[in-house]
Amino acid sequence: MEKRSPGISCPVRPGYQPVDSLPLSMAYVPWQEWGDLYKPEEGLKQGTVFMQLNKPFTGRRWGK
Repeated sequence: MEKRSPGISCPVRPGYQPVDSLPLSMAYVPWQEWGDLYKPEEGLKQGTVFMQLNKPFTGRRWGK
């Protein structure tokens, strides 16, 4: 019979650590500058009012 962690329905693999036992990490998020804004109607179409954040999906890697 497979070994399972309490309250977890998936098998325990060697080296596996449950997420709640891992240390927290810190994220870095730079401040968004208030400039180069779309008009509200265009921002609604684009999904953002910030022109710098408008990164349409092209199906290719960045820079290629």
